[in-house]
Amino acid sequence: MSNDISIVTSTMPAHLKKGTNLGNENISSEHLSTPRLKQLQQLSNEVDENHSEYIEGAKVGDFINTVTKEDYGKELYLVNVHFKEEFVVWKQLEKGGGLIGTFPTQAEALQKLEDENLKVVKLATRLRKDYEKLYKELREMVYPKLGEEK
Repeated sequence: MSNDISIVTSTMPAHLKKGTNLGNENISSEHLSTPRLKQLQQLSNEVDENHSEYIEGAKVGDFINTVTKEDYGKELYLVNVHFKEEFVVWKQLEKGGGLIGTFPTQAEALQKLEDENLKVVKLATRLRKDYEKLYKELREMVYPKLGEEK
């Protein structure tokens, strides 16, 4: 039996009512992580004993909290208190995987995917040009023009 006492009040101290956010000036959405309920699958890192994200005792089909890594087992009883539709964009597993971002509309999510694809195309174009330049320089070193000595 616990002797802990909790006092619940609806009043807030005056210094908190002002909403100064002192101490939180440098915190942005990039520093925060929204907890998600995740059902583990065969390829989930959390069930792979050789992966850094492995959770001791986690099994395929279990539900976990993505922030606390708490394993809730295979069954949950949930009560929705808030519903928010978001469109989540993930990086392809072959390209390193990971969350790119969440967006309030499908159009914004698709725009982000298009922007990411354009970045890949620009990088591929630059790499191609670098390759062609290097190939040309190597070819000139290996096969110098007639009459020239290097």
